[in-house]
Amino acid sequence: MRLARQCGKDSAEAGLGIEIGAVVVNRNGKEKAAHVVAAAGDARCCGMTTDAAGADQSVSGNVMGHAVMRVISIVARKRILMSNNNLAGWEASKDGITSPFLDEPLTQTERAEFVAQTLEPNGYLCLDLELYVTHEPCVMCSMAILHSRFGRVVFGQRMAKTGALSAEAAAAATESEHGSLGYGLFWRPIELNWRCLCWEFIEDIKDMKSSIDDKIHS
Repeated sequence: MRLARQCGKDSAEAGLGIEIGAVVVNRNGKEKAAHVVAAAGDARCCGMTTDAAGADQSVSGNVMGHAVMRVISIVARKRILMSNNNLAGWEASKDGITSPFLDEPLTQTERAEFVAQTLEPNGYLCLDLELYVTHEPCVMCSMAILHSRFGRVVFGQRMAKTGALSAEAAAAATESEHGSLGYGLFWRPIELNWRCLCWEFIEDIKDMKSSIDDKIHS
């Protein structure tokens, strides 16, 4: 979770997106030890478009730039490179910026985890991998988590207006508390074809940041 926070901080400081980060962990190797597979910060404000004059212009609102969507795409790219024995020779290119999927590392923290040999090249999607994310994923990201076949998810701050993993529908009693939509998408055996274990990470820190729902919707 500390690494996920660092990814979010890096992205925010670089002007790529808001302070949200995600980390994928592999705990299914022979040693049964936890190894970071990929890390990504939010980059919804990172993207390029071309105007009529051919000049590049920065744009915001790229939904594929959500930290969870990015880290899933980065896992996929890493598997492809490893299957081609090309991971060691990977170098950052403009593809990670121009591609709508933002599936290449954009910060030094992301690059350090990307080049590590911590993933089986021929694995199936994100099957049995673990996801740690600083904030509760939205509906889109939650469905991407299920479709990617994650085995476990741990999220930090609840997102009352957008979060889709919390199962208990509840309104916030005070401004310092966070409510929940109560969708519980991690456990929908009838409606969906996948389920995973899910935990909310609660930390007793007085200076924890308040909800950034307003930032997301601004």
